[in-house]
Amino acid sequence: MLEVVQQAPKHQLADPALAARLLGLSATTLATPRGAAMAGPLFESLATLTVRVAAQAAQARVGHLPRPWLRGLLGEALVDAVVITTGTRAYRRPDGIAVVPLALLGA
Repeated sequence: MLEVVQQAPKHQLADPALAARLLGLSATTLATPRGAAMAGPLFESLATLTVRVAAQAAQARVGHLPRPWLRGLLGEALVDAVVITTGTRAYRRPDGIAVVPLALLGA
């Protein structure tokens, strides 16, 4: 079972599209300076939702913790670590961390 320790609670709206709508953000306005400030948080919310749905299907728990603490806290119990990106290809960094585009998580 995958389990990641969480530093502090992260509160996510069930669907980041709802948050964007409530903030009056569209694909066009996300490209403006005002919208760009929300692009990162909305992406994180979408990634969180996607990972939590997959984890629930696998009866796993997930959380959020900066990487340097992760290895120190979990040691040998850490099986793998993944960074979710907006990129187009998945690969493994030299330090062993997987880099996976969010779009591939549902594939």
